[in-house]
Amino acid sequence: MRTIKASEVKKLKLQGLSFAEIGKILGIHKGTAYRLYKKGLVDPNYSERIGNKPRRNQRTFCPIWQKDEKWAKVLYVCLPRFLSRFSPPNSDEFQSLYDYCLDFAYTSPQILRARNPIAYFWGCVRKRICGVFVSEIKRKEVERNVD
Repeated sequence: MRTIKASEVKKLKLQGLSFAEIGKILGIHKGTAYRLYKKGLVDPNYSERIGNKPRRNQRTFCPIWQKDEKWAKVLYVCLPRFLSRFSPPNSDEFQSLYDYCLDFAYTSPQILRARNPIAYFWGCVRKRICGVFVSEIKRKEVERNVD
């Protein structure tokens, strides 16, 4: 973990380098270099700590299907069928929701600690879907009221 100052990015940008080149030099993503540059224009003393996110391979992996064989049906049959009610199965929105739910199921140790793990999982899925689709429902209601 290290701190990169926006002034470093600004100096390299003034030399005519692209954000991709700046990223390679500093060992960061080009989007991070761009963000540092933009925020550095507003605040010359701005800096960010880079590398402070936990690595994906450090997250615990919970083989939930080894605890209960019902999980295979829940994750690979029931879940896609349930999510297809809200979004077409070939859409990006469906795939992102499905990936989120699978990732949650595989990496959340809370599921195994729950008294009824399958009910806990479905409750979390419903909360996620409500959070995703509530804003869309409100937008559609506003559109209806305008017409």
